[in-house]
Amino acid sequence: MNRCRIAALVVCQILALVLNGIAALEIPSIFSDHMVLQSDRPVTVWGWAFPGDLVTVEFAGSTANATASADGRWEAVLPSFPASADGRDPELFFFVVQLHGYGHPNRLADWPTLRAQQAEVVQSTRRAAMAVTIDLGDQTDIHPVRKQPAGERLALLARRHVYGEESVVAEATLREGVVVLPIPQGTPATEIRYAWANWPKANLQSLSGLPIAPFRTTLSD
Repeated sequence: MNRCRIAALVVCQILALVLNGIAALEIPSIFSDHMVLQSDRPVTVWGWAFPGDLVTVEFAGSTANATASADGRWEAVLPSFPASADGRDPELFFFVVQLHGYGHPNRLADWPTLRAQQAEVVQSTRRAAMAVTIDLGDQTDIHPVRKQPAGERLALLARRHVYGEESVVAEATLREGVVVLPIPQGTPATEIRYAWANWPKANLQSLSGLPIAPFRTTLSD
């Protein structure tokens, strides 16, 4: 019987796995560097190895053992861990997705208060920002299917706060056949893009009623 070992260190509930042992030991890609764990809940780690192999998982001073079954699958359960910020990078940025719309208008639920509390936490937390998704919900499904727009909004926040990029969405108007795009004063705009996305919301038409092709143009002083 082979013996495989998985060693792990926890930093602010972040799982970092270091694999030692034979090449046949595998874990799902969900277990990766900087993985965030749910606090106060048992931690289940699973994967694959040679049938009969003994797998040891070490995590934050705790150890759990498992034996791979006939199909090679193993599963080890570690005890729960309390929430902790020990070792967290003080420059790490946090992004919060505000609760979307959900539920019957007359149902007794206080989601508006929760949204306000989310906003208050973000405003009072250093290096934090919030993506608003009030328009992406489903009245009858607490897990809405429109997740890509939420991801795109989080990406915009990351580009701005982490990578220092500025992206401004401006509302254009049509004046005497000319498209006018106002740019807020003080905004460092360098480029204009129209319908520049995989699935754009294109609403600009020519005088013939045909759609205008997507474009981008660089601004000069």
